[in-house]
Amino acid sequence: SLFRHALAVTKNNDIALADLGVALGAQGRLDEALGCYREAARLEAGRYQIHNNIATILDKMGKPAEALAEYREAVRLKPDLAFLRNGLGSELATLGQSDEALKEFAEAARLDPNYAWPHIETAKLFFQQGRDAEAVNELRAALRIEPDNFQILATTAHYLAANQNAAARDGHAALVLAIKANLLTGGNQPMVFDILGMAFAATGDFTNAGTCAQNALALAAAAQMKNLE
Repeated sequence: SLFRHALAVTKNNDIALADLGVALGAQGRLDEALGCYREAARLEAGRYQIHNNIATILDKMGKPAEALAEYREAVRLKPDLAFLRNGLGSELATLGQSDEALKEFAEAARLDPNYAWPHIETAKLFFQQGRDAEAVNELRAALRIEPDNFQILATTAHYLAANQNAAARDGHAALVLAIKANLLTGGNQPMVFDILGMAFAATGDFTNAGTCAQNALALAAAAQMKNLE
């Protein structure tokens, strides 16, 4: 309401438009958010943040080719930001352009050695390519950078617990990481509980695995999450 009021009493306010887009996007109103961002970009074409926001919305809408164009524009405007390179790499990976994606992830990691996500994205791509040992090394690199990031802990635990390649599977390490992620989130994240269940199952503890799965479902239902299958 405040951003709409700001737009009503000012002219050509690209900042208020971008902020309104953020608010609408947080409510899942993607089409409206995209409209705000596009109008903001029309008023101020040189702001990399707006192109990054447009790319993020388009990605959520399942339009990777359009998102890629926006990420490229954001990187053109601000080539030295690691998170922009990482976003561009993720979109390239989605479109099957693996070699180009790996180059962007490597550049993101070079630009900011304390940024863990390029290692996570590289690991995902390596797993898809069957390069499991290299993928696990990338996961470990991400953990060294952000050892208390519950998302990185949970993602790593997921891969270690559920990898179809037995040589890359490590149920006990997955369990340690998943327990830490669950503690860091106060035991209220359904996806973390789900991964904790996978880790228990990978160690042969199916009783606790079942309990975790039930807890995950209960939390997800309480949060009115969709896609509980």
